[in-house]
Amino acid sequence: MTGTIFEKLKSEGIQMIHEMIESEFQETLTLDFKANLTHPADPLFANDGKKLTKSGRKVIAKAASAFANSMGGVLILGVDCRSVDGIDCARSITPIASLAKALSTINNELHSITVPSINGIEAISLVADGEGSGLIAVSVPRSDRRPHRSNAADARSYFKRSGTSTVEMEHYEIEDAFLSNQSPDLSVELTLRPTGSGGATETGERPYHFSVDVVVANTGGGLAKHLFLQCRHDEGVSRGFGSRHSASGNQIGIIDGAWQVALPSEVFVHPGTRRIIENFPITVFFCADTNKVRVGKVHCDANSFQSFMFDFCICAEGMRKKHQIIEIELGDLISCGQIPA
Repeated sequence: MTGTIFEKLKSEGIQMIHEMIESEFQETLTLDFKANLTHPADPLFANDGKKLTKSGRKVIAKAASAFANSMGGVLILGVDCRSVDGIDCARSITPIASLAKALSTINNELHSITVPSINGIEAISLVADGEGSGLIAVSVPRSDRRPHRSNAADARSYFKRSGTSTVEMEHYEIEDAFLSNQSPDLSVELTLRPTGSGGATETGERPYHFSVDVVVANTGGGLAKHLFLQCRHDEGVSRGFGSRHSASGNQIGIIDGAWQVALPSEVFVHPGTRRIIENFPITVFFCADTNKVRVGKVHCDANSFQSFMFDFCICAEGMRKKHQIIEIELGDLISCGQIPA
């Protein structure tokens, strides 16, 4: 939703703001309006837009911290928000003068308004008239580096969004956010490798053999160790795990119809890296006379859109179990193995 609003603002400009005001558009968890004047003597900008005031820096820094630490969001500067039946809604435009200079000022400040800085934060201007005034919209993504502390002089704290409000984070929330950055975050990928083919069987089928590498990517901030992997598939496509490491080093077995393997303690995945942790075999039997294939319990035409589903669960020390479904297309097997279908 956040990305949708910001992209619409980019394409529709000030017209979208007029529509928001006309429809009394509400503030949300991911949308915040701020008027240009918090009170008559305290605007957001000074020196014809060349400098953020103390109040202006505080407004932007608190919103950036809160959005980055929550679900992301869009801050729109220059829209007055009033309560309608207890709900904060857009009511009027309070334009920012010297808009181009004000936008340049904000862009120069975005890297320093929070600690650490927020990757992907972006600001755009929305011209309101021909005199160079208008609004500024700031898009703040949910951050993978949270928590972010506001760096405003009198608001050096960690903030979050709570409903339509920006509030300080509790101590335990800050602690949890820091700990989450030290945890692994794993996902599974599958890659195919042909390993050869044999002679035709009595039924005229020729076997084509593949090894499927189970690649684990760690996009978290912590080292992934003591990995546990589970895989379920209903078609009897593969005989299971255990071919990459010695059976004595792995705890391999079948529980409730799912193959599982506990990787040896010396197998780990560093943050920001990918590693092959297991592999398993697949054999495709192809009959040239009928153009049919057989994979496990599946019999089908070689040109069909058949796919094979693998239901994975993966976890590691300090990481909750993650569920992931991956499909291998029959066409990918035929192409990879150069099967003459």
